[in-house]
Amino acid sequence: MIDILVLAIFFSLLNLFLPMIFSLHKISFKEFTYVGGDLSKITKLSERLSQSSNNLMQSLPLFLALSVLSIQLEVDNSLPMHIWLFSRLAYLAGSVFNLFNIPLVRPLIWLPSIIAIAWMACNLV
Repeated sequence: MIDILVLAIFFSLLNLFLPMIFSLHKISFKEFTYVGGDLSKITKLSERLSQSSNNLMQSLPLFLALSVLSIQLEVDNSLPMHIWLFSRLAYLAGSVFNLFNIPLVRPLIWLPSIIAIAWMACNLV
């Protein structure tokens, strides 16, 4: 389970930097380094990736806390941890390929991660 936790941490770090990476050809790195930077030329892909990153940050604290508790209490939550990670990867892919303009695609990709978090919590009780 520790390997899944480490992968999730690296995934979240990658998710933080992707919006900047895909706009560096239009905006200088310096503009990303301070609050008043001019980000008006940010690409549509970077905007979608930023929204994806913000969405990830809503469930990441719960996932991390439940994962650490699972490891500490020796509760096997590896399956819901895998489901959470793969659904978050699918959510990122949906952002990249702009699939969220199609009705009901976003909740179908997003919902398994929430169910996995609830499953992890129930296993701890």
